Amino acid sequence: MNRFRSFLLSAVSLAFLAGCAPSEPAKQKASIHFRLGSEYLQRGEATSALREFLEAEKFNPDDASVQFGVGSALNAKGRFQDGLRHYRKALEFDPKFTEVHNAMGSTYLELGQWDDAIKEFEIALKDLLYMTPFFVENNLGWAYYKKGDLPRAIDHYRRALSMKPDFGLAYYNLGLAYKDNKQTDRGRHCGDALRHFPGSEPLGCPPSAGHTFLQRRDTRPSQKSLRRGRAPRPPE
Repeated sequence: MNRFRSFLLSAVSLAFLAGCAPSEPAKQKASIHFRLGSEYLQRGEATSALREFLEAEKFNPDDASVQFGVGSALNAKGRFQDGLRHYRKALEFDPKFTEVHNAMGSTYLELGQWDDAIKEFEIALKDLLYMTPFFVENNLGWAYYKKGDLPRAIDHYRRALSMKPDFGLAYYNLGLAYKDNKQTDRGRHCGDALRHFPGSEPLGCPPSAGHTFLQRRDTRPSQKSLRRGRAPRPPE
């Protein structure tokens, strides 16, 4: 995963490097670059995003959101270990930054480190104020699915759908787990899926006049694009 680099040193940024707290003008400049980086990241322009986030880091290096942005952009460029390093920095500055745990878990999924991913997702779920726990439940389901623990995977996908009944990726993943688990009692899953996505049957449902998510590229959800959750929050 991917994004960034560019910048102009000023007396204020030099003060940052010396360990001084950023001034208000510096914070404002960091915020501008951060917002540009977030826009690039959402458009899938990883290198441009990384450039802007690195600019923000020069003006406000001790901000958890800035470090999260840098980590997210590096992940988008496939620099997973570097991304994890910046996520850990973000947690140093804000230990209660729950989205970082979801992002770290997603990174571990990319690296095939299922147990490490599960650990991060479980930390994220402990935050009762976290706004998008259905992403985390789906991610946990995917981690258990990759570990071969299909009953647990199915349980977490069901939890995700109980929180967000129109969550397309969870339907798709649940269909995969049902199919691999050779379950025949899939009526409710298929009925709910068809109600929310008429004309496109998820994998694991009986075939009809429609197509499966695997066959329709315009309908199939993306594991990577929906795994992350929310975009980086603005720096304070």
